[in-house]
Amino acid sequence: MEDWAVRLKKLMDAMDLGQPDIVRVTGAKQSSVRQWFKESPKPSTKMIRADNAVAAAKLVDSTVEYLITGKNKPKESQAARPDDETMAQAIQVLYMVSASRPQDKRFKRISWPLIQVSAKAIERCGDDHRKIVEEILSAVERG
Repeated sequence: MEDWAVRLKKLMDAMDLGQPDIVRVTGAKQSSVRQWFKESPKPSTKMIRADNAVAAAKLVDSTVEYLITGKNKPKESQAARPDDETMAQAIQVLYMVSASRPQDKRFKRISWPLIQVSAKAIERCGDDHRKIVEEILSAVERG
């Protein structure tokens, strides 16, 4: 049976993500994350805290249930990466939001999860910049 780390790695690969992205979103030590993906049957290396599983699942647009059990795999479109043009637009929008909200520390550093949120907002809202920004701010508020 495929374990959670293998499923997570496959989803990360599909989104061009690496271990540093997992370290950033989970706050886990690099050495711990490296152990998760090490091909070792030792049970201690295959443990993941619940909060780390939640953060990892969000990063790869999946669910904790799928990562841990392999059940109820998200639809392929859910894990699909937006095209490069949409990603570039997402970064531009985030820089504009950052410039218009200099006091808002959440936009000081543009992270991969924030880019993903912005890209999804662009895909849903099209060219309506006001709605895109509203959706990004709403997603950031929800955490």
